[in-house]
Amino acid sequence: MVVVRYLTITPNQTVFRANIHRFLRSLCLLVGILGLSGLPATASLMQTYSVTHTLSIKPNLGFGGEWQAGWRYDIGDVFAREGNLRDGPKSKIGQIEPFSGSGSMSLSANAGASAAKGTSSATASFSGGSNPFNGTVSANGFAQVNPPPRVGARAYAASSSFLIAGLKRTSSSGAITWNSISSVFASGGASAAKDPIDFSFVNPVSNQTVTGTLLNIDFGIDSGNGSMSWEAGILSLSSPADDLSGYFSIELPSAYTTEQGGVLIRFVNGIISSSSAFGIYSGLAPAVGSKAVGNFAIGEPLINYDFGFGDEPITVDFAFSNGGQAVVEVPEPTIQATLLLGIIGLGLASYRHRFSWAKGRSRLFS
Repeated sequence: MVVVRYLTITPNQTVFRANIHRFLRSLCLLVGILGLSGLPATASLMQTYSVTHTLSIKPNLGFGGEWQAGWRYDIGDVFAREGNLRDGPKSKIGQIEPFSGSGSMSLSANAGASAAKGTSSATASFSGGSNPFNGTVSANGFAQVNPPPRVGARAYAASSSFLIAGLKRTSSSGAITWNSISSVFASGGASAAKDPIDFSFVNPVSNQTVTGTLLNIDFGIDSGNGSMSWEAGILSLSSPADDLSGYFSIELPSAYTTEQGGVLIRFVNGIISSSSAFGIYSGLAPAVGSKAVGNFAIGEPLINYDFGFGDEPITVDFAFSNGGQAVVEVPEPTIQATLLLGIIGLGLASYRHRFSWAKGRSRLFS
């Protein structure tokens, strides 16, 4: 038995399918032309960082303690580049030898091209006295690229400031208050800030110099859009698209502080990927798998230090420093990639699909 079935296709359906076929061929042709023209996707990228810390040192001033202080600041390789054109100064370094009294100094650098710009600055100041010592260190930067079509651009800005306080002929213990206001903002690219407190002293028994770090804060954004800030012991993360990737760590690693501890947090695409805490920070780290958006109370401690020699006079030097950097880049389009895209697009446009609709007839034989 032969069964013949007929499926009728209306003229409107035929016209519709033909129009779809023409549209797809036109789209492939457009992709091919754009690929061969080497037209890359443009992007506007921006990062900023701002690090400002005020500090107060209250040592136990034994045997007529004496203050000496100074600063050092770096503006590192700030530049903007559009295509092969580069604009910007080389690294700058400023330094003042230690002295008693008070004062401030700053250094800044900027660079700009039509499609990119970068700027950074570093500032340090202090006021000396018998008790306590007060100072401020700042590092700020901004980098942005906004290239036109077919143009690659890059901007880089980095700065750091070091306030060095030397406590001469003091006892070996005291306290440091370290009030931090730090932030990084990223919209494509990377930003980072770092804030250590280093020390050195001469062991009065062995006459050997001992160095180390009392406090270390390090955090940054690797990718995504949003901001991270650290102020008064609160870590704040903000990301409109929940796509931030980066890290945060704070650590009291020295045996010469009366308390030790640390926190290390990493997050990928807006989610906490690893989190650990120990010592005085135990229990304060956010849970793995939780969202990396919001405020996290971690705490910024009063740093009590004791180098273990009681009231015996020693030579103590503290280096209160911070630094930051911002990097954005839109690379030049690769000729090979755009040519390949063009060839594929033109090839698809020239291809005619020769499938026959058989005018809607289908047959079933049984």
